[in-house]
Amino acid sequence: INASLVLSFSYFVIFIFLTTTAFGVNSIGALTSLAFPFMIIMITFIWSAQFISVLPITFTNANSGISIVFMTMLIFSIAGLKANIPTLSYLNLFNPLSIATKFMSGNGVHAVESIGTISLLIALGGIGAVRMRTNPIWSRQ
Repeated sequence: INASLVLSFSYFVIFIFLTTTAFGVNSIGALTSLAFPFMIIMITFIWSAQFISVLPITFTNANSGISIVFMTMLIFSIAGLKANIPTLSYLNLFNPLSIATKFMSGNGVHAVESIGTISLLIALGGIGAVRMRTNPIWSRQ
């Protein structure tokens, strides 16, 4: 978890400096205001991803599953920002990426569905931490 968090934070810092420099915004101010919410989101995502090590699947299947889930979250999140469809807005209450977007923008997370989703992510990470196999199935392939 530590290496993933360090790498993610490094990408975050580079992204902040590149974008704020390009738009003429104070880089240090943006970094200090966004660093804590970003770290909370990354810790939650990385923590919940431990659950994958519990599943009896191969590396290829795990990789494909993660790609499908992340792409679906991204599509729903972007579509929810652009379209005013009630069903999509409701589905995005369960979308971790959409919840993270609200959290990063300072709007807070107040919907019961979103709080339930965050709780589920934390619980999945707990299951992954307790039942994690040191050598998952894909390490033998």
